[in-house]
Amino acid sequence: MASAGPACILRATSSSYGTTRVQNGFDADGTGTVTTICIYDDIDATGVQCGSFSVVTNDCTCRGADESMGDANSEPEYYDSPGDFTAFSIETGDKAGYYFAGGGIKKDNSGLGGYWYTNSDVVHPTSSATFSYGANVGNSILFTITESGGGLSIPVAMHHYMHQ
Repeated sequence: MASAGPACILRATSSSYGTTRVQNGFDADGTGTVTTICIYDDIDATGVQCGSFSVVTNDCTCRGADESMGDANSEPEYYDSPGDFTAFSIETGDKAGYYFAGGGIKKDNSGLGGYWYTNSDVVHPTSSATFSYGANVGNSILFTITESGGGLSIPVAMHHYMHQ
């Protein structure tokens, strides 16, 4: 198992809705399929969508996604595949991204890897857009990856948080 994203933990403030955010600095450490997603919501997040993204400068391209995960109503909210969402592919070096239509997802405004954002929904396979960049910001999201072709590491949410 591998992971992508900083950690699914309680953070200081919350993200505004209606933007796609792609986390920097906590890249996927394996290639395979995203099978579990954890999001720490602040105010019930509605219309949640998650995807894997490749990034070149400020151009973010969605590689794989689930566009219909629904709402995050608990703190934290765990989604499992199959059942809660359709598993999607991710490659080593890809980044965790998400969009939500309403509510809030926890974030910190300093001390983390930063993120790319755009004021539209770009969580659709092969969608691409030029994003703006917010330095030092980190969101409460973590993908667990079932690796293809072997390989083994233990996904521990706190590992990323403690080693930033």
